[in-house]
Amino acid sequence: MGDVHNKRVRHILKKYFGIFDSGQGGLTVWQQLVGKYPNINALYLGDNARYPYGNKTQATLIHYGSKALDFLKSQGTTTVLVACGTQSCAALPFLQKHFEPLPIVGIVDVLCQHVLKIQPLGPVAILGTRYTIHSKTFNQALQALGVENLWTQACPLFVPMVEEGLAHQAPLMHPLYSHYLQHLPQDACVLLLACTHYPRLIPTLAPWLHGFLKQRPIFYQDACLIPGSGQPLHVLEASQGLLDYVDQQLAADPESYWGGQQRIFCTDGADHFSRMAQIFTPGVDLPHVIQVDL
Repeated sequence: MGDVHNKRVRHILKKYFGIFDSGQGGLTVWQQLVGKYPNINALYLGDNARYPYGNKTQATLIHYGSKALDFLKSQGTTTVLVACGTQSCAALPFLQKHFEPLPIVGIVDVLCQHVLKIQPLGPVAILGTRYTIHSKTFNQALQALGVENLWTQACPLFVPMVEEGLAHQAPLMHPLYSHYLQHLPQDACVLLLACTHYPRLIPTLAPWLHGFLKQRPIFYQDACLIPGSGQPLHVLEASQGLLDYVDQQLAADPESYWGGQQRIFCTDGADHFSRMAQIFTPGVDLPHVIQVDL
C-alpha cells in the first residue's frame, strides 16, 4: 500500500515546462530545450489558428494568451515559457497577475539579462515584429538594466519568409536585410532576435552581417560562427534567455521535471503544423501533433 501511495504522490508531483507561441516559431526554443535535456517533461502549444500575432491589438493578445494558458494549465503545466516575443511584450504582466502563483516567464527579461553577460560597449540592436518594436518593451527592460544605446527595427516580412521555407535563399533574403538593416549601426555589439522565427534566418543573415559590418566576427549561441577582425557582433535569440531560466529552475528543483513526457499541441491543422514544424526543427523527431480547441 505504501509503495502504491508513493507512486501516486510522485505522479501528482510531476512537473512540466509548457512552451507557448503563436505558431511553430517557438519550436526553436523546444529544440534547444529538449536537445539539452532529452528527458525533460515538456508541453508545447502553437496557436496557429490565430497566427500571426504581430498585427493584433493588446486586448486581443491578452485574450489569446489567457486561453492558451488555461489549456496548458489544464494539461499539468507548472512553469510557462512564453516563447512569443509579441505575447511577451503585450500580455505578460496581465498573465502573470491573472495566473498567479503559476510561474510565467517571457523572452524579454531573460534575453535582456543575457545581454548583460556580454557587457556590450556599443549599441544593442533589436529586431522584432511591429508590435514588439512599437511597444518599446525591450527598450524599457534594457534601459532599466543600464543599457541606453539602442537601435530597433520592425521586420514584418521576415516571418512569412521563414514560414514559406525561403529563409535559406540568399538571393531572396539579402535584399530584405539591405532594406530593413541599412541603418544598423556599424559599431553594434549585440543583435537581439526578438522573435522565435528569426533564428531560422541565421544561415543567410550571418554572412550578410559579416559583409555589411566590414568582416567583423559574428558570434551566435555564444560561439564564433564567422571569424573576422575587430569587435564581434553577438547575435542572441530567445532560447538562450529561456534556457538560462530553465537552468535556474532545474538547479533549484533537480528531480520533479524529469520523465521524458513530451507533447505538442496546435489549434489548427495538425498535419500542416507538423510539415511546417520541420522548417523550425530540421532533422528533429517531434512527438505526434495533437489539434485542440481553445
